[in-house]
Amino acid sequence: MAAQRGAGGTWLREILRRQRRHEARRDSLAAGHVRSPRLAEGTRKTPKTPKTPKKLANLTDPSSPAASSANAPSELVPHLSQDPFTSVLPSLSNFTLHALESLKFKYMAPVQKMVIPLLLSSKDVVVEAPTGSGKTVAFLVPAFELLARSSDTLDKTDIGSLIIAPTRELALQIESLSAVFSSHCSFPSHSFVGGSNETNNMRRFKELGGNVLIATPGRFIETISKKNLTGKGTSGIDALRSLQLLVLDEADRLLHMGFEQQLTRIFSLIPKQRSFTASDRTGLFSATMTSSLTELVRVGMRNPCRVAVTVKGKEGQALTTPVELSHYYMEVAPRQRLNQLIHLLITLKEKKAGKIIIFFLTCWAVDYFARILPKLKTCQGLHFVGLHGKLDQKKRSKAVEELRNSKEAILLCTDVAARGLDFDDISWVIQFDPPQDPDFFVHRVGRAGRMGRRGKSVIFLAPSEIDYIQMVESRNMKLEEIPCSADARDVLQEIRSLVREDRDLMRRGQRTFVSIGHGMSLGLLQLPYMRELLQAGATAKRRMLLLPGFEPEEIDLDSIAFKDAKREKERQEQLKNEEDERDKQAKKRRAARNAQSWSKKLDKMERRQKKKARKERVLTVPQVREEELSDDEIEQMRKEYALLKKMKKGKLPVNQLDQELDESANSL
Repeated sequence: MAAQRGAGGTWLREILRRQRRHEARRDSLAAGHVRSPRLAEGTRKTPKTPKTPKKLANLTDPSSPAASSANAPSELVPHLSQDPFTSVLPSLSNFTLHALESLKFKYMAPVQKMVIPLLLSSKDVVVEAPTGSGKTVAFLVPAFELLARSSDTLDKTDIGSLIIAPTRELALQIESLSAVFSSHCSFPSHSFVGGSNETNNMRRFKELGGNVLIATPGRFIETISKKNLTGKGTSGIDALRSLQLLVLDEADRLLHMGFEQQLTRIFSLIPKQRSFTASDRTGLFSATMTSSLTELVRVGMRNPCRVAVTVKGKEGQALTTPVELSHYYMEVAPRQRLNQLIHLLITLKEKKAGKIIIFFLTCWAVDYFARILPKLKTCQGLHFVGLHGKLDQKKRSKAVEELRNSKEAILLCTDVAARGLDFDDISWVIQFDPPQDPDFFVHRVGRAGRMGRRGKSVIFLAPSEIDYIQMVESRNMKLEEIPCSADARDVLQEIRSLVREDRDLMRRGQRTFVSIGHGMSLGLLQLPYMRELLQAGATAKRRMLLLPGFEPEEIDLDSIAFKDAKREKERQEQLKNEEDERDKQAKKRRAARNAQSWSKKLDKMERRQKKKARKERVLTVPQVREEELSDDEIEQMRKEYALLKKMKKGKLPVNQLDQELDESANSL
């Protein structure tokens, strides 16, 4: 970890002197210890633990935290430095120390050790640190300290520190931590997030204030522009005149989620004397440094101090995840993926492994599995919680609280929970599907192994996805294989029996298949009609040809009813209306045909037969291997196909098409 700029001042020289002293002390430890993987400089050595065979039974041993309290000596908590918060120069206020003490934070993490003094000395900082390294406290302490040291007298609705987070859950998590600091001082904290009642939120802001404001970009812009937000007859923009600290948490994700316009608008709202481009106190915090974020730093910040915290392995190589986190993969066919997942969950419960997070690709997948898994006999006794971005705020908050308050809950979620959220005692992270963005592999597994605790992660990979391992290992993360269990019970028929009884489950399963494509693991009765599944010339009955492993059931899907009587009644009425409409249209078509003359009917029949013959001729040609065709024949096929497309678009009359096709055939 290094600060490249802004290292002037007596207090910083004192910190560097202490750091060199601790490094010298570290190198002179007893010879009976081995060099431990470190989060950053100043880490004590720990005894080497013997390796265990990579079998599922041994991997599922409960992972008790190495040290759940930051008050423990640093040799038991490898991520902490040797320095307590009382050693910060300039010294922290008493209320800050009391708040940290109530949170059981005594020793600083490396990112806190470097960032807090820099922000307190009016330096811009760009911080790159792994998940779970303590970034939130690193900017919350200056957020309150700067207000306490300011010579300005703040009204309760004056915004002195503004923290922008990409998601509601992360913003609310930061607010819950900032509330602890607010309880020890006179600076209230508040949040503006989407999904909450805007009127009540504004009323609470007027009544209670918010010197430290945490917000998501969209809701902040929407709310801060309201007239009389502060209750003084002025707009909320006037409340930004006292702004002293701007923080962009998970800055790379803010850009990745498309918040560029909102961020530009936020910067424009900041008064000229405290604009983003001339900021003395601006912090960008991220787990990864992307090219777009680098460009933002280059254009929008002035001589920032760069702080990089890295995890070091045994050979001294830089790692991208905490060293307390072990990574595994399981090569499993999609047909068996759900069976292996359930078997792993049952085994972990027997071992009292604690809380587990399972990541899926889509909201539909989370919604489906959160409904189907609790109904399975094999999953009785397991507590499932669903969280995804399409839930309303009340349900999302309830899911987060449910996981926090439980000892053995299993969170089913999308990548909405992959960044920033901090849950205690997450022992395992399971990835049912590989993330589409490789960067999210790091963020997903980072939910476990946080702040010195031990954790494990496993990703399910199909045989065709096994190259994913090479990509992960190129980022200095070692994956070890764990075998599939032969004892995993097949739950396909049990799921199908549940689906046959509830049309709602059937429809949710079909939507999930469209989003992730694991037909058998979802327990689908039949595949939904998708053009992507059709081969050339195939009919709807032959659409299974592209998925040879799928075994459809012979059942009329229209006969499956909703369990909800009201929804079933509405469905029956809709079916009746659709049938009546079909009969009505059929009568119209019959009447139109009867009104036509015999000559027109014959002409229409001939054109239809010719068109069908041409279509069959073109569609069957691609089934012939190219090596059996001459170059002239291949060229003729292309010309005929192009002519058909022109005719279909109305650019070529049918009679001219016949003439062109005959000329093409005669040219060979």
